[in-house]
Amino acid sequence: MAKQRDSLEIVRTILKTALEAYGLAKLTVAATTNEAGEPAIQATADYAPNARTLDAKVLLDAIVKAMQEISKLGDDRFVYVENLYSGGDLAIDAEDGDQHPKRRSAVRG
Repeated sequence: MAKQRDSLEIVRTILKTALEAYGLAKLTVAATTNEAGEPAIQATADYAPNARTLDAKVLLDAIVKAMQEISKLGDDRFVYVENLYSGGDLAIDAEDGDQHPKRRSAVRG
């Protein structure tokens, strides 16, 4: 359990640091399972209204860094990040990648 708490805190810290510059208003990180039933980490990033455009490379680099850090603890879970803009709507439509008009550009990872 301590390893799991440590991993969640590492992921939270890395994502928060990377995403704050893009208007991050709230970040939740939790242990979960993926669609295959494997252990995973799910993060949900909520952005403030009129937040700056999220740079996909910054997000992907943060995910990779988080996974590298938790692997040092022997934790091989994948980190999923869902990006939402104010109001809880997806920043990008998960099905076709179309962007919602309320936000110029963002990613769902």
